[in-house]
Amino acid sequence: MINMDLDRYKIAIIINVTDEASYKLTIKSLTKLIVPAKYKVEIITTQKEINIATAYNRVMKSSSAKYKIYLRAGIEIINKNFFGDIINIFKTNWNIGIIGMSGVKIIPTDANIFVSSTRIGKIRSINNKNIVFSDCNDSYEFAAAIDDYLMVTQYDINWRNDLFSSEGLYNIAQCIEFKRNYYSTAVAGQKEPWILYREKNIIMTQDERERFFDEYSRDIYPLVSILIPTYNRSEYFEIALKSALMQTYRNIEIIVGDDSTDDRTEKIVRRYQSEYKNIVYIKNTDVYSNAAERAYANYRGILHKCHGKYVNYLNDDDVFAPKKIEKMMNYYLQYPNISLVTSYRRLIDELGNEVNAEGYPRWIVEKDCLVKAEKAVKSLIMNFNFIGEPTTALIKRCDIEENLGMFAGKSFNCINDMPQWIASLQKGDLIYIKEPLSSMRIHSKQRSKDLFTQVVFKVELMHMYLLTYQKKIINRNDLVNLLLEWLQQLGKNIRIFKLLKQQKKMFFYDEDIIEEFIFLKKQAEKIVNNNEES
Repeated sequence: MINMDLDRYKIAIIINVTDEASYKLTIKSLTKLIVPAKYKVEIITTQKEINIATAYNRVMKSSSAKYKIYLRAGIEIINKNFFGDIINIFKTNWNIGIIGMSGVKIIPTDANIFVSSTRIGKIRSINNKNIVFSDCNDSYEFAAAIDDYLMVTQYDINWRNDLFSSEGLYNIAQCIEFKRNYYSTAVAGQKEPWILYREKNIIMTQDERERFFDEYSRDIYPLVSILIPTYNRSEYFEIALKSALMQTYRNIEIIVGDDSTDDRTEKIVRRYQSEYKNIVYIKNTDVYSNAAERAYANYRGILHKCHGKYVNYLNDDDVFAPKKIEKMMNYYLQYPNISLVTSYRRLIDELGNEVNAEGYPRWIVEKDCLVKAEKAVKSLIMNFNFIGEPTTALIKRCDIEENLGMFAGKSFNCINDMPQWIASLQKGDLIYIKEPLSSMRIHSKQRSKDLFTQVVFKVELMHMYLLTYQKKIINRNDLVNLLLEWLQQLGKNIRIFKLLKQQKKMFFYDEDIIEEFIFLKKQAEKIVNNNEES
């Protein structure tokens, strides 16, 4: 409940006293401040309280002051006109509920605002050095959260002592509580810092972190949809599902699209749904002419059922690391110009043991890096898919058209990852994280091991080359080099030609694909030969 019946000419200074020496420094600085006409000031102390939120609630309710300044002992206010400047900000915008001297525009996914790249405001250290996070030409700038060095309010909203007892997260929670009550958080615009601060070791307990994320994740973080298309691999599927449920990022929905011919996967999902309410199960009962069409429909179906602003597919035989979504979302939140986040990936066998397998190139880097879109796309096409499979990357929902893997109006089914990465990178840059945040399982039942799947892969790869050339993403020489490599790799796989018309029970089998494959092979040979003749 917000107390609106407060004395608008009264200022309460609430000092959290941890030691006498620090307290005296704060009091000394207060004696130098100018008190505006008609206003009166009271000083209230809390003495080494175990639960600071409880102490602040008690003092808040005991004071009739409209303006309450909560500060740590040892903080010195060095702006002589501090009272007047703060009151003017509140009078400029009645919607501002709480003001700090420094804070963040975005709350990081680990809630550690001290290392955020979106820090704003100014403070002065005890060695008289100005620490400038941002320059503000206005009297204030809006923030998501403020540091607890000094916090000023003009409305009384309860501090969450039911959730927090330490000094680790209570200030961030209070900013969110103001937001829940439709008030804004701001950082004062300062030509020079208004306070001198002293470092204090703040301990953030894991229990309080868990309570913070449980309570506030939906208030501050966008919804992420984890989409799991699955087909007759219940033993691997359950491992994949568990890895999605173990994500440290809280605001997640999980949508399972089940193409299985039995009910084993459904039984697994129903068991988990009794505990996890964020799982949506979709059983696909439609009949399709071939496996490619069915797989395409499954990918599309779960995409169009999701509500997330961000999307990460999880192949039913792959595995997420627990902090995958948290770490990737942190980049999205702090760097608005990126449109794709991926990471190094582990390769594992049927039993989950890490392996090194040929045919799965990976990019090893020393540190997380930002790759400009043009460079990333060129490397993706000309070298190898260093971004990874659908499991590996987290993408924006708005960058996916009708289905994952649609680029320049054409749908790709077998290699839906690379065209989607190219499409996403038309909107922004790439973040590549050095840490392996997903694991790709190598096993005998993989669809990519099916011979006809390899034919479809070749067909779609050729279409992607031609489209990127038409869109002027690659030049003529690039195209010729790609087609030469395409033909050379084809020549090494004689089995394709011997078995094309023999195995009609293969996974993706479709005679139209065979004809298209032969046509594209001739087209590639023609382009290469014409280039050699010229």
